[in-house]
Amino acid sequence: SAIVDSANSVKEIMYSGSLGVDGLKVQAGTSKSDGAGSANEDIKFTKYGASYNFGQFAIGADLRKEDSGTVAAKLETEAVRYGLTFAANDNLSFGISYQETEEKTAGVKAASDEETILVGVGYNFGGLGIDLNYAQVDNLSNTSGADADFFQIRTIQKF
Repeated sequence: SAIVDSANSVKEIMYSGSLGVDGLKVQAGTSKSDGAGSANEDIKFTKYGASYNFGQFAIGADLRKEDSGTVAAKLETEAVRYGLTFAANDNLSFGISYQETEEKTAGVKAASDEETILVGVGYNFGGLGIDLNYAQVDNLSNTSGADADFFQIRTIQKF
């Protein structure tokens, strides 16, 4: 979860498994931090997700919700993400995902939803993997007109 253990107590329950179906992955869970920060506020995080792999393709979706802040200024964030990947062979894969994030403060919805489109390519060199990702974000942090582009190079060492 996104909760950092800096509070009085943290509880988390999560299921991750296949439900007995080949190619299926399911995640569902929640975590709660009691009395975080100087305002002694609670933080709650919930996630639901599923993906299915069929041959060279995999599809997936998830929903994440986070509630934090004081009662008067409660911040609620909800993000929905969809993704599709294609494995061209054992070493090369391509992917695309779309995420939309809605934010509410004290029950008032932000003027704009943050929207992210990410495309990526990954290659396996045996003991070393590399991912190249490009993301285009519209309304960054739910601010109208605040757009951004990101490029990430990620290496993965396998032992």
